Amino acid sequence: MNAQQPDEALMLLYGEGDTGAFELLYHRHKGGVYRYIKRHVGLRLDGDELVQEVWAKVIKASATYRVSAKFTTWLYTIAHHCIVDAFRKHRQKFESLADENGEDTDALVESSKRNDNPMSNVSAKQQVDRLLDVISTLPEDQRDVFLLKHEAGFSVKEIAEVIGVGEETAKTRLRYAMQKIRSSMENEGGQNHE
Repeated sequence: MNAQQPDEALMLLYGEGDTGAFELLYHRHKGGVYRYIKRHVGLRLDGDELVQEVWAKVIKASATYRVSAKFTTWLYTIAHHCIVDAFRKHRQKFESLADENGEDTDALVESSKRNDNPMSNVSAKQQVDRLLDVISTLPEDQRDVFLLKHEAGFSVKEIAEVIGVGEETAKTRLRYAMQKIRSSMENEGGQNHE
């Protein structure tokens, strides 16, 4: 087994009983899946439980897995369905997307540093916290496409495949999400950096 093998080949190897292949897949994608789920559900549901459920479904499907799409599309489709199913089970008014301790914002803070953002760590963390609060107010369908684009790095076409809508619908939801985020950040005193 070669660590450079594509995800799809690793999943097929895992289906044949190669547990090392699964370990590589898990290590490649555990952070992205975790952040996608946690930022989607925040305090509203047990994100850790949903993450475990996603990986359990991957394990269960290993023997019957066939390459019909990119592995990440298949994986995030499973994650998306787990989130939708969990929300259906727990219909109620939910709280903020960001957890009360600011957990899961470190990756965004690090991202802003990598982009040579001149903000201090404190200011960056405040910006991230404000952004997460704004994202939590988005309608669920817009929040989902935003997170798939900006957290998982999917194209509009891949997003459409994951959530089961047309590309134009995914593109429209993403555009509305971005408009709402920009508007909210500006209205809350978001600073423009020159």
